[in-house]
Amino acid sequence: MKSITLKRIDVIKVIALSVAIIIFFNFFRVMVIGKSPVPPEIPRIARGNILDRNGRILAFQKDVPSLAGWVTEIKNERESAQLLSPILKIDEETIYDHLTKKRESSYFYIKRQITEEAAAKIEELISQEKLKGIRIEREFGRSYPEGELTAHITGYVGYDNIGLDGIEYTLNGPLSPKQIKSSDKQEYGHNVLLTIDINLQYFTAVAAKEAYELNFADSVSVISMDAKNGEVLSYVSYPTYDPNNFNLYTESERTNRITQMSYEPGSVYKVFSVASFLELDGIDVNTEFFCDGVYFNEEDNVTINCLGNHGYVSAEDILVYSCNDGTAQASELVSSKELYRTLRNFGFGNQTGITFNGESNGILRDPTDWSVRSKPTISMGQEISVSAMQIVSAATALTNSGVILKPHIVKKITTQDGVTKKEYSREPLREVISPDVATSVLKMMKATTERGTGRLTKIEGLNISTKTGTSQITNPETGKYYDDRFIASALAIFPTENPEVIIYVVIENPKGSSIYGSKLAVPVVKNLVDDFTNYLNIPTESSPIHRVGSINKIEENSIKIGKELPDFKGLSKRVVINSLNAKNIKYKIQGNGVVYNQSPVPGTPIDENTIVVLEFK
Repeated sequence: MKSITLKRIDVIKVIALSVAIIIFFNFFRVMVIGKSPVPPEIPRIARGNILDRNGRILAFQKDVPSLAGWVTEIKNERESAQLLSPILKIDEETIYDHLTKKRESSYFYIKRQITEEAAAKIEELISQEKLKGIRIEREFGRSYPEGELTAHITGYVGYDNIGLDGIEYTLNGPLSPKQIKSSDKQEYGHNVLLTIDINLQYFTAVAAKEAYELNFADSVSVISMDAKNGEVLSYVSYPTYDPNNFNLYTESERTNRITQMSYEPGSVYKVFSVASFLELDGIDVNTEFFCDGVYFNEEDNVTINCLGNHGYVSAEDILVYSCNDGTAQASELVSSKELYRTLRNFGFGNQTGITFNGESNGILRDPTDWSVRSKPTISMGQEISVSAMQIVSAATALTNSGVILKPHIVKKITTQDGVTKKEYSREPLREVISPDVATSVLKMMKATTERGTGRLTKIEGLNISTKTGTSQITNPETGKYYDDRFIASALAIFPTENPEVIIYVVIENPKGSSIYGSKLAVPVVKNLVDDFTNYLNIPTESSPIHRVGSINKIEENSIKIGKELPDFKGLSKRVVINSLNAKNIKYKIQGNGVVYNQSPVPGTPIDENTIVVLEFK
């Protein structure tokens, strides 16, 4: 009995001594050494860069300050909240509640990724011992130098440096793969080089914004593509947002409409319907129909109004006048099953596979679900839904002798040392139509530019193939069309005889002077065709430039800029923009053609505040 009591006393002494040692060690560490507990190790994963086709950085890694705290060391929570509130621009009570909140971990973030200015002010308060238990921690963040210009392409990352949208999301693995580790345990991701050209992106964004504001539209989407290999050259969805502060914008502003929004395309779709009729031998280029202003199928009791009374129309005239009656009559000469199969081969009803999240399939119902009206109305671009990406993708069949290409926006993925890990190139998917049909349809679209709904696209010396569209928007609640909501669109391919670029413009719910694609979308196309032709050195009769290579190898024409502004007069946009970009000089551009006026004048010294205004004619 006595020995048992002694053993218990010995155990108690050991426990008491251990507790005393722990208390003394913590007191000595905090009071004598003056050091706080070390925060948990933060993974240092440096995401790779996202760049345009010419190496212009669109997204890169940076070191950013974050504000953290230790529950066991924080003192005077109310005073701390009062001091932090004006610096962080957060309500004092919100900060106080966060500081006093019960939590399992003693280490916590007060606010992630604050500004350097805020960090400097807080560091000063910490040095004055006014913020006990609060400190600045450095962690990785993301910077998007082009901001709104490339927002829907790059997407953005969250506070944990993980991609949440766009290329940042879909290529999160390669960008942050933990594939290469250095001796300091730093982890690096791969770089992603895109097919986008930042200068073409700028032209496109300016045109989209002007159309958005001029027409009081809900949105404007514009996409351009290399007609020969399916590379996306520019990609703009407006309204847009700044990925550096994505949380300040609405879901609508962050929506990537080019791939995620689907809608009835209207008469633009007649391009693919007529191509299908020709391919299926339902009609040929000489087949004619008589349009009296109304399509009427007595057997099925189907009536569809036309846009006019066009008289006798050929396949070309159907596109030129956007004739509903002729389209509907032509659809009678092919089977529903074969038409459906051909339209599916064009890619409608399926995702294109472009490297973006949330891509829409669109809607193309199986013929077993069609009504007696479905075949003629689908042929006119109704009773279906498409994405802008699907339209541009389908158009590659017209520019590649009937073979549709897979669209791609990523050119290659490389290591930080420049070693190529994966490369993306021209990817033919399947033959949809014959080369003869593809050539015939391009010529019919050219006639639409010359004497039809695409007349405003005409540019002297350049053959352009155009088709316009105007469609009603469906009310999702009633399933019926709105009376006052429309989509205006235009598709352009140029040059007709040797297609190099495809451009597609979609204006959602314009509320200005017109609702028609021929009035609203076509002027946007014309301005862009002018810009692209000049920048890419595409030859025209008035400017027969000898062009070497393809869009993949755009030559880097520029002039050297020293400490003073040179004389830009007579130079093209491409040369001027490359020169200014090389020196990081800000600029504004007005008009098209070559420079005929500039401000400041040649010889003006250049400094960080210089903004060059260039007028083209």
